[in-house]
Amino acid sequence: MMKLMFITSILLSMFSLQNCTPNGGQVKHENRPRPDWLQEEYNDAVMIEPFNSVEQDGFFLIDQPIDFAEGITPTFFLTTMIPLELFKNSEAFYPELKEFVLVVPDWDYYQKTTGDAHDNGITLEPITSNYYYRFVRTEDSVKVDDYYIQGEGQPVLNYKIPAVSKIENLIVYREEQYGSVCCPRDEKHTLAEQDSAFITSYKTKNHVSIEGTYRQTNGKEGEHINYYTLQGISSAERLAFLLAKNKQWQLDGQGVFNPDEKRVITPKVVAQVNEGRMKMHLVDME
Repeated sequence: MMKLMFITSILLSMFSLQNCTPNGGQVKHENRPRPDWLQEEYNDAVMIEPFNSVEQDGFFLIDQPIDFAEGITPTFFLTTMIPLELFKNSEAFYPELKEFVLVVPDWDYYQKTTGDAHDNGITLEPITSNYYYRFVRTEDSVKVDDYYIQGEGQPVLNYKIPAVSKIENLIVYREEQYGSVCCPRDEKHTLAEQDSAFITSYKTKNHVSIEGTYRQTNGKEGEHINYYTLQGISSAERLAFLLAKNKQWQLDGQGVFNPDEKRVITPKVVAQVNEGRMKMHLVDME
């Protein structure tokens, strides 16, 4: 497993800094006790980095499926520029989580150190400096606590690339839920009637395949869920399709999410049902 010191070395290489430490090696902590929620060590931490995230028009897709284990506080280390505010949306960033910790490097400090080194014609090695955020989601609110550490006292982060069984699970990027076709009728069925033309046009225009869509029947009157797994295309192509599909799938201004509200999108791990009335089966959306 990678340790925090390895991640620190990555950050240092990003800024091409080495050899001497600014501020005489001083260490800065916040002028308050270390919070109880901040552990000394976190296992199974996940990196959010340019490798597994893409952006379009202020929307971000973190293309990293995770099958979260019980009893472990999910921990994420952010090495790409995503606005902190977007993580506060409890319907966006891994909405199944009730609590998680996000670690964010002090980019302002690192950039200032880089600038000072350049201006003075010297090389500097910055002190490891991170913000730690704890997010707690309740039914009607999101509470965020934060703590800053510069230098010693950083929690140990043991990293792991999440492994998800694609035999037992679907990796789902979008769900569309439909109610009854009658008594009363769910008007979203009107949107379903547009799917074939939309997807055919999108595939032709953008030269991509929209494959691996599953349907699960939930009732006897047309109730069902469509699961888009978007197999075989890149992260950037997935995000572009998700944004376009969401604009199309709007009824009275309501869709899977508000197309005017910037957000982080993450895939969801859904256990695959292979038998019975609720069996999931592939559908041709064209």
